[in-house]
Amino acid sequence: MKYPHHRFFCPQIDPSFPSVPPGFLSSGPNSKCEDPWIAGSGCSYFYTPPQQCFMDHAESWSTNEVNISLNAALAWVTYYIDAVKNVESEKVTEDINKDGSVNMADVVLVAKVFGLTKDDLEFDKKCDLNNDSTINISDIVKLALKFGYTYTS
Repeated sequence: MKYPHHRFFCPQIDPSFPSVPPGFLSSGPNSKCEDPWIAGSGCSYFYTPPQQCFMDHAESWSTNEVNISLNAALAWVTYYIDAVKNVESEKVTEDINKDGSVNMADVVLVAKVFGLTKDDLEFDKKCDLNNDSTINISDIVKLALKFGYTYTS
C-alpha cells in the first residue's frame, strides 16, 4: 500500500505529505464498490470477485482506508503472538496462588484487589503482574494471556 485514504499519509494528493510508514493496515478488498474511484475502475458489484475489488488510490475510501479500528486489532494480535511464543521460557508470575496452573483462582485473587495501589493496605504485590504499583487492566491482560496454562514447578 502506497497511497492510502488517510488525512496525513497522502503524498498522492499532496506531495508535501509523508508516505505511509510500513506496517499500516488498510480496509482492503470490498465487493460493494462503494466509492467512485473503485466503481470507475471497472470493478463491478456483480462480476468482480471481492478479492479483486481493491485500489491503491487515496480517493478509494471503501478499499484503501486506514482507520484506528483495523490498526488497533493488528497491534493487539501482534502483541499477543509475541507474548505467547515465549510462554514456555518465562517464569510464571501469573500463577498467583502457585498451584501449578493459571486459572480462575488466580483471576479471583486479582479481582479482590483490582484498582488498588501500593499505598493501599490490601494491595497484594503478587497481583501486580506488570510491576506498575497498581492492580489494573494491564495485570488482567497479562493474566489472560496465560489463562489455562499448566506447568510443573
